[in-house]
This record gives sequence, structure tokens and C-alpha cells, in this order.
Amino acid sequence: MKVYPFNIETGLYAGELFEDETQLKYVEAVTTVAPPPYEKGQVPVFDSHAQSWKVLTHSELTLGEMSGRLVQDGLTDHFTEKQS
Repeated sequence: MKVYPFNIETGLYAGELFEDETQLKYVEAVTTVAPPPYEKGQVPVFDSHAQSWKVLTHSELTLGEMSGRLVQDGLTDHFTEKQS
């Protein structure tokens, strides 16, 4: 079964994989919900509470909604390290 992994802390899309359907309950940070189409300069971000994707631009990731989400979750250091 095709699955779509995402960063468990930020929700950032991490590609696609094939996983045995019987093993999905043991795998974290994957969804069977396909991300929406996106263009250069955009990235899908998965909201695990809503079980849906949102497409954000790079500037939204660094300055907008994602920054607020990371601050709220206490992950700003992690995100800053990854973006440096």
C-alpha cells in the first residue's frame, strides 16, 4: 500500500513509500492520505489532528503559520537547526 511519510514534529512531507497494510499500525508519521499537488517553492504539511494536508510556501514555513506552530509546540530550535 502506498503511504506518505511526514516529519512527526513539523508535519513536513517526506516522500512516498510502500508499506504492508498489516504493519501500518506499528509505523509512526505516515498517512494513506495523498498530499495535494504542489509547485516549486511550496511544501505539503500534514496536520495529524485533522488528518489532512495543507500546502504552504517557503515564506509561510519560515515566517508564518509553521513558525507559530513550532513555537506553540516548543520546536523552534529543531526547525531552525534543520533550516540552517
